[in-house]
Amino acid sequence: GVYPGQFRPNVENRSREDRSQLQFSTERGISVMVTHELWTISLLCCSLVTAVPLSSFYPYGSANGDTTLGAFDDVISPSIATSVPFYFYGNASSNLYVNNNGMITFGGQYHSHFPNNGPFPIATVPGIVATIVAPYMADVDNSVGVGRVWYRTSSDATLLSKAKSDIPAALSGDNFTPQLLLIATWDQVGYYNKKIDKMNTFQCILVTNSSETFAIFKYADGMIMWTSGENQATLGGQEAQVGFNSGNGVTYASFPGSLTTSIVNIASTSNVGIPGQWVVRISSDIITITAVNQCAPNGGKGPCGQACTDNGGGSFNCSCQTGYILTGYICVDINECSSNGGLGPCQQMCTNTIGSFNCSCQTGY
Repeated sequence: GVYPGQFRPNVENRSREDRSQLQFSTERGISVMVTHELWTISLLCCSLVTAVPLSSFYPYGSANGDTTLGAFDDVISPSIATSVPFYFYGNASSNLYVNNNGMITFGGQYHSHFPNNGPFPIATVPGIVATIVAPYMADVDNSVGVGRVWYRTSSDATLLSKAKSDIPAALSGDNFTPQLLLIATWDQVGYYNKKIDKMNTFQCILVTNSSETFAIFKYADGMIMWTSGENQATLGGQEAQVGFNSGNGVTYASFPGSLTTSIVNIASTSNVGIPGQWVVRISSDIITITAVNQCAPNGGKGPCGQACTDNGGGSFNCSCQTGYILTGYICVDINECSSNGGLGPCQQMCTNTIGSFNCSCQTGY
């Protein structure tokens, strides 16, 4: 699996404390300007890894107990009743719906079809419940029978532990203990109209402890290939948007590049230091999409044993004091006496101590 801080690429973060504009660049030379009035964000861009590997996805498919939406276009799951409530924009819901067009809704189905899905904010009206979590809201078409949309809830202890690890303590606090997950996976889905020359694979995991809820978005390495349905004169061809819509017609949060072709960069950027992975608290009245300073908890040490350096964009480095070696996040004492036949750097006798060593001499020296 991939966990915060495990991958530390060369990073270039460019953010402006400007309430109206944000610009970011990748090391591939892509530059995007985003206009928004509500938030600023730091992004991680790298040249080594473009997105998370499928091995870091939560297990999915029929073998893992998933239900599929089937080979259809514009299809929505029946109500997914949950034993533990999920919170979205301050409101609890125990009825969730997975929409094949790259979204999850709370309390009702979102029946509007493309190209009528306008940019956020979208207001809830009779028959269209617009409380939307959108990992990749776009014109998905599975009617050819190639890709699938899978979903299930899970309280499996191993997956709950994985979710806790995927959510940085700087975002959730040390006492956050997941109780239930909703796992939705869009696996090799094509686009309207029955097109499969390009396919997308991504996953949304909603994590709740009955009072706080987080959304984890994962975008598979090399598998975000299209941004809109077929661009016909009467069908729009609107580009994908990623983000959160409260449904009140006012409050929302959109990711950089939404509704433009640049949304494909969602697979090579991050707010937690892992390209292609995003983690956002969605239970608050206002949702903010910000880079996480993972060194903040634990007295500035974050998940590290001794020292933590925040690199921006959700990335960090652990380091150790002299006399220790870094193993994962933990600093382990170096036995300086282990070499040279137990003498280490000493001439006659060597005694290892925690973080250091002592040389001593035999009697008469």
